[in-house]
Amino acid sequence: MGGPWIIQDHYLTVRKWHSNFKADMAVTAKTAIWVHLPLLPMEYYHEVTLDKIADKLGKRLKVDNKTVISARGSYARICARLEQTS
Repeated sequence: MGGPWIIQDHYLTVRKWHSNFKADMAVTAKTAIWVHLPLLPMEYYHEVTLDKIADKLGKRLKVDNKTVISARGSYARICARLEQTS
């Protein structure tokens, strides 16, 4: 319930417990990923534009603060939640 949870700048994935759980057989329906966008043109370093890019991947969870402030010109970094589709 709730979330997403962040531990030392990493997202924690939690799922409902069930008996006889085997980690090597577990299927994750949702996962958070960090995406680096190298050499992104300067005009795309706006949170609204980065939101649109993240929405193509999944749901945007976070834009790295350094992306919109000081890292312009090297790369943009966004976190998006991907969902498994059947």
